[in-house]
Amino acid sequence: MSKSSQFRKKRSIAVTAAVLMIVAVLLFIGCNWLATALETRYALSSDLSFNALTLQSAVTKDALKALAQPIDLYLLTTATADMFGDSVLLRSDLRTILERYRSLSPMIDLQEESLLRTPIWAKRFSEQLNTETITQDCVVIYCEDTNRARMLTAEDFLRRQYDLDSGSLVVTGYAIEKALTEAIVYVSSAETPTVQILTGHGELDASETQVLEEHLADAGYQPIWVSLHDEAGLDKEQPLLVMCPRFDLTETELDWLRNYLNAGGGLMYMASYNCPVDLPRFNKLLGEFGLSVCPGIVVATGTDQTSYYNESTVTLLPYMQAVPETYELLSNSQDILLMPGSRAVEISEERDTDIYAESLLKSGEAYLRTFEDGTESLDRQEGDVTGYFNLAALARRYDDEKARGTVIVIGSASMFTEAWIYENTYQDAFLRMLFRALGTKTPASLDISTKSAVRSGLCLGSLSWAVWVSALLPLLVLILALVILLPRRHL
Repeated sequence: MSKSSQFRKKRSIAVTAAVLMIVAVLLFIGCNWLATALETRYALSSDLSFNALTLQSAVTKDALKALAQPIDLYLLTTATADMFGDSVLLRSDLRTILERYRSLSPMIDLQEESLLRTPIWAKRFSEQLNTETITQDCVVIYCEDTNRARMLTAEDFLRRQYDLDSGSLVVTGYAIEKALTEAIVYVSSAETPTVQILTGHGELDASETQVLEEHLADAGYQPIWVSLHDEAGLDKEQPLLVMCPRFDLTETELDWLRNYLNAGGGLMYMASYNCPVDLPRFNKLLGEFGLSVCPGIVVATGTDQTSYYNESTVTLLPYMQAVPETYELLSNSQDILLMPGSRAVEISEERDTDIYAESLLKSGEAYLRTFEDGTESLDRQEGDVTGYFNLAALARRYDDEKARGTVIVIGSASMFTEAWIYENTYQDAFLRMLFRALGTKTPASLDISTKSAVRSGLCLGSLSWAVWVSALLPLLVLILALVILLPRRHL
């Protein structure tokens, strides 16, 4: 064979090898791209973390399978940091969770947008969210069919507990799945539970209740203002909120509210230290359920320093009582609340036998400053009653073992209208509990557990199968080596 023939043959082999190598690389890249696409689209990756943070429960899977309307999930970010907002939540973990939601239902679409690159997104959902702009990292859940949206921030995804040593709230758990699934169910529901806010008696106005209304909307309620022009104006299946009235009911309005409660309605009455308590018809309505608002303001004596906040003896840290309505909050250690300027709520021992009443919140050792002596001092005066006072109470009438109306009286309206209280306490969880206790229509609350943010101590029972495989694989290799080498030890 001539040298030219050998050269052509070698060149052909080299070209063939190069082509095969390129094809192999392209196949490898294609397979890798396909595997990544399938893994992302159908959430095929496993989660071996100690809390399985990115995995979903059967409750979520069932809820997503039942979706009948398209749902859009928008992951909106404001920076390039690894964290989602000012929290311990990794953006990559949240992105993985959202991708898994998309994989669980063909009705869900996911988009990620940067508010820095496309600031127009900041106002896109202002109408549906009752807010002007979106200014922070968040997830927006939107259903075009219902034209309803929910915005979830890092605070909706985290569970915190008050740490006595540091005097601050620390992250102890993740409620990402619960918040996302409940938001999806809310925006896709045909009807939204409402909260009726009474007006016409000098109650707090819209500017004073703005913070409360925002948190009601976040909880899945639609706040609406109602006036007692006629009895038909009250929806007996929706709770009624009365906030610090300054003028009394008429006899006709009193009868309408009686009928509302007798039909199974739920009324929440909020007092305030600077609002009048001499409202005979309002007091008569509450008295029929064995409850009344006491004159004066509850002032901590100072002997129990955990019962008031930051040396302010009128800013109370109430003690949540162990009753059926509060069990969930107490079991999750969500019992830190603040009550600025609270009145006392009395539960009558002479109430009707068909009325069940219980205290929800109590003060520490305190005295009731009534100002009957004409002085404006908060210092204890002779005649001021000392004791442990109810700060919130619930009463329910039963007829043939069936609830016939529920009344909740809260001694402080300020605890629901100050934004800083929601930010530093479990006020939001307490608010949701109160409306569930009223027994009327409530938003979906799914039984989805919070995932721990704190790894428990290692023990044999806590090791995952992956850890066992990693530990046993070298031992298995050693055993196989001994099986092979021992018979040959004399060779």
